[in-house]
Amino acid sequence: MKKFAGIRRIVDQLQTNTQTDGPTEPEPDINDRLTGDKFTLSKVARYGFPYHPTCLAIDSVQKLLAIGTATGAIRICGRPGVECHVYHETNVSVTHLQFLINEGGLVSVCNDASLHIWSLRQKQPALIQSLNFKKEKITAIHNPFLSKWLYVGTERGNTYMVHVESFKVSGYVISWNHVIDVSCKTHPGPVTQIQSNPQDSNKLLLNFESGVCVVWDLRSKKIFQSYSLEQSSQYVTCATWHMEGRQFMTGHWDGSLSTWNYKNGKKPEEKQMPHATNKTGGNHNTTICCPILKLEWLASKQGELPITIFSGGMPYGNKNKGLTVMKGRSKSLLLSEQVIDFQCLLGSPWPTEHPDPQALVVLLRNEIVIFDLVGPVSPAPSWFSLPYTFDIHESPVTCISFLPECPNDLVMALHLMVTQKENPNQSKRPWPLTGGQDGEIGQDPTIIITGHSDGTIKFWDATSNMLIPCHKVSIARLFDRTMSRQSSTTSNLSKTSSVEHYDDPFAVQHLCFCPYSRLLSVVTTSFLVITFQFSNKENIIETPRLEINFSIEAGVECNDSPTELLSNSFNDQSNLTKSSSDNRLAVSSAPVSYHPPFRSVGVKWPIGFQPSLICKQVANEPMPNIISLAQSSSYGLIAFGSSIGVAVVDYVRHCTVMVCMTDELGVQGEWTELSIPAAVKTPLHQTKSNPLSPNLSESRDLFNGDISDRKKFHTDRRKGDHRNSKIDRKDEHSKLGKRTSLHSTSSWNGKDTEDGQTLSPIVAPAAGSIQALMFGSTYTRKNGGVQCPSLWVGTSLGTVALVALSVPTQEQRLSQPVLSNCTGTVLNHNHCVLDITLMDRCGNIVMPPFNFWRDKDSANPDANRTNISNLNVETNAKQHVAVTTEKQIKVRTLPTFKTLHAVEPVVGDHFIVKADTMIVEGGNCISCLNTDGHIKIYSLPSLRPLLDVECGISLADYRMIRTFTVGKGGEATFLTTPTEIQRIAFTKEKEESFVDGYGCLFKLCGLPEQRPKGFIESFFTSAPSSLDREELFGDKSGNSGSRVAEYIPGRGMSHLQQQVENSNDVISRAKMALIERGEKLSVLEDKTAAMNENARSYASAAQALADKFQKKKWYQW
Repeated sequence: MKKFAGIRRIVDQLQTNTQTDGPTEPEPDINDRLTGDKFTLSKVARYGFPYHPTCLAIDSVQKLLAIGTATGAIRICGRPGVECHVYHETNVSVTHLQFLINEGGLVSVCNDASLHIWSLRQKQPALIQSLNFKKEKITAIHNPFLSKWLYVGTERGNTYMVHVESFKVSGYVISWNHVIDVSCKTHPGPVTQIQSNPQDSNKLLLNFESGVCVVWDLRSKKIFQSYSLEQSSQYVTCATWHMEGRQFMTGHWDGSLSTWNYKNGKKPEEKQMPHATNKTGGNHNTTICCPILKLEWLASKQGELPITIFSGGMPYGNKNKGLTVMKGRSKSLLLSEQVIDFQCLLGSPWPTEHPDPQALVVLLRNEIVIFDLVGPVSPAPSWFSLPYTFDIHESPVTCISFLPECPNDLVMALHLMVTQKENPNQSKRPWPLTGGQDGEIGQDPTIIITGHSDGTIKFWDATSNMLIPCHKVSIARLFDRTMSRQSSTTSNLSKTSSVEHYDDPFAVQHLCFCPYSRLLSVVTTSFLVITFQFSNKENIIETPRLEINFSIEAGVECNDSPTELLSNSFNDQSNLTKSSSDNRLAVSSAPVSYHPPFRSVGVKWPIGFQPSLICKQVANEPMPNIISLAQSSSYGLIAFGSSIGVAVVDYVRHCTVMVCMTDELGVQGEWTELSIPAAVKTPLHQTKSNPLSPNLSESRDLFNGDISDRKKFHTDRRKGDHRNSKIDRKDEHSKLGKRTSLHSTSSWNGKDTEDGQTLSPIVAPAAGSIQALMFGSTYTRKNGGVQCPSLWVGTSLGTVALVALSVPTQEQRLSQPVLSNCTGTVLNHNHCVLDITLMDRCGNIVMPPFNFWRDKDSANPDANRTNISNLNVETNAKQHVAVTTEKQIKVRTLPTFKTLHAVEPVVGDHFIVKADTMIVEGGNCISCLNTDGHIKIYSLPSLRPLLDVECGISLADYRMIRTFTVGKGGEATFLTTPTEIQRIAFTKEKEESFVDGYGCLFKLCGLPEQRPKGFIESFFTSAPSSLDREELFGDKSGNSGSRVAEYIPGRGMSHLQQQVENSNDVISRAKMALIERGEKLSVLEDKTAAMNENARSYASAAQALADKFQKKKWYQW
């Protein structure tokens, strides 16, 4: 009969299920309607200053600015909110940029001898055509105003002519051997500068790297004049024309400036050395100066002195540094930093008129500065405040939090806190770069939070195409500033505390922010966890501080309650590793200071986020790094995990709820011994994990009972753990030898071990760190019937442990503590846990419990009540939980904890580095960033594949992985460079909404009219000489063909061709419609003429009939 025992049990179970009280609830519909055709990967926005800038260009008519970078990217900016980021596929450095003035075109030159032209006439600029020069790199370009030809200088000293529309190279070439004298036996070097004469376009000024400077006559195809000085140290480095075309100025290698008449190349008319020492004692002792790198000679309004601007020329030792503005004999050193490039925004684009400079744009290595040239230049011109978000990297970004679809009231509250500080040197004029057209803002309110290495936390409004700074919180305000600088340079941070080592101990490692409750938790490199809460009033706060002690010896009863861990003073750094209990012993006679001392008095905090609690981690050296962070405003708790354990803190009552080592969660790790000084000795102990929790019904009754009973339960349980930890201790020692757990060695009393050996190790875990934390109301035991507050803890060993929480009601919240219970429920996986997400029975993602923010000073007494209702709910409703590890995603059903779906996104040696869930168009999915460079998205809870695409993220740069953050709606952000934040979209709907909000860089605007010359001015000045470049460089000159450069159509050409074809179709259809309309009009005209003729015939017949009857007598009727 034994073979029927199994069948009998199944029948009994079925009978039990059919006898359950009440009707059985129908299975709910699972929300799993997402399909793969809705997903794509696109880069939609980039914020911040362009990384490693190399050059810039300005369109003075369209009022646009372009910045090229060493990574092949180009940033184009117009009016505030009109920005665009494009990049070359080759990712090589951009060396030159040139706008086609008022044509909607941009020419770029890359370091791989390639020449490109971009079209700016659509919302997203497109690469139209390219030329790859085969044997020569491009070193200089020049496009005369309103010319269709581009002059291209190369490293071999040749100058080519390229048609900007067809992108064909002309047969007209200025060869290097034609620009030097016969007596010269050396190569002139690369072409460094090309400029046309403003009054005579036939004259072309060419400058070479060797110092050769010549004026070339285009019609005669020969040198008009060459210019040089006698001394070899005075050869020409740069040159610029005067607007009258009779003179030009040259900069020299020795830092001098020379003014030449272009018809006389023997001797300059004037020579000066701006930064040289004046003659002293009758001797001409001059300072050795650096070369002048770039030079501009601009005429101001009529009657004013011209302005000379140059970079370089500083005294020796300041190479490539300095920017100087000269007006007449007055001189102003504007900048002493290294200048990458500069250019002026001109009031008139016509080269024959006074350029009337409006602003000076200076590109530095890490910033851009724009000076106002309309006002007085001496002693220093005023500067414009940048409306672009180019100051993200003011302090290095260490972490990012991305929060799309935020509440509107939060965004409005953050904008109200923006304060504008006026600077007396700031220009009062409006922003001069006003190009482009604004787009429509169709995005949901979005906030980006950045943590920085100096301890600042910045809030940015990312709703539009640009970031708007809203609010800034500084952690350094909590510390004594008189010692902050000294402590920041002498702080002894652990080598394992962070990936990057910062000089400032306030660097932010992790951020956790709830936009609904406005609760902010921050982890710093000095092992602090700080909680901030939002307030509408200024307050003077003396922030409470709390020690979280990980140095308690496990298995021994603790006499201190969690509330006694509150430290009244953290300023005494010698007490950081000491406690009042015998079980908390000092781990070092000379404790290490990881941060400056806290302020001993209250600090005035402005409106915004204000600190409510500081948690200080205390543990054995080396200090374990805080890895994970979670919070719940509904429970009033924050939790953080480190490499040795997890701690739960009650920020409402400012006390510790739980400090639990990894083995107390049922996690067994491998431990590694580290050497310590021989004077410090310790006994060797190995404790077993805590037994499983008692019956769920018993714990439920306990959680609902009196506080004294709950305390008694925890005390008895700890004593039981202590008794159980002593069982088979000798056997454990004989098996493990020198293996031990970190927390059991916190008592260094110098006793010998039971096997007679004396050891002096300090141990640290090699695995078992807390990697993921999640608060939620879930089942805590298999086949349980109660949902209660719980904390899910995922470790690097692949285990997920459940901790049950008992949260008092609102009336007892401040009088009774929150209790915790390690249930012993453990879900085993084989790899490190990355993410834990809770879902309801319909498969919808459930956020951690939160309360909506309410003003504490509100007149409504119930405005700030904590909503903790139905914490322990008896139900049989299913739940789902998705656990993502480095190799696998599993969806389990609660309370059975059985695997519902599972998928392995990676194969072989690859693994997942980042995983997060998101809500997209009402559906639920999970995204994974893998080491093979792919982003994969799966639906929840069925784990159907939705997207598998290569993301282009360099996994060799840990900065990108660490800051990769996924938000609602199918978006993500990451720090793509140290100065830029990249925003990407996973859905086509998001991509289209961003394209609609881009605006347009190009707008139709006419050229300013040329100023008419007066009689005297026209009499004394010659008319500009015209040059027919089409005849000179066109088909008659021949075609260089493919021997010089290879033509490559751009990726935007097909799009333009499609647009042209569509336009042709539209035009042809309109033409046909016009023809048909004309035919119909002609037919109508014929019909109208016939009707007129018939009407006239009818009128004449009627008139004749009337006349006939009018003459008839009465008797004739």
